[in-house]
Amino acid sequence: MKNKIRDITVGGQKYAWGVARYNKVRVWKDNKLIFETVNIGKFNITPRTIANLIIAKDEDERKKIVEIGCDNPYIEEEEFVIHRYYNPYYGDNRICKCHHPYYRHFDTYENMKSIGCNCCSCEHFEEKYGE
Repeated sequence: MKNKIRDITVGGQKYAWGVARYNKVRVWKDNKLIFETVNIGKFNITPRTIANLIIAKDEDERKKIVEIGCDNPYIEEEEFVIHRYYNPYYGDNRICKCHHPYYRHFDTYENMKSIGCNCCSCEHFEEKYGE
């Protein structure tokens, strides 16, 4: 694939592209170099990848396209989630700042998941001290 110039039409515009030394993708329009990507390593370049690189708004978006790749059917994202549940050892008779007991802040139908107070709009349990 190296040193081979190929044609591609994106949005009715004709472009030329090729993979240069050190696995850099170069794209030309009207014999002028439009952009050159960073080293893409062993990433498999497809016409769809080139089209996405041409359509990209800026260099950051192009880098993201090269990192993610267009051969992967999924864009993966990690998510960090904290689930809060009822602690039976904490003490049911402790009172929240909303003046309701601890156990009222959990859903008995959802495995005792924290849902906020059943009696008012209190979002989470905060123990009331010495008032």
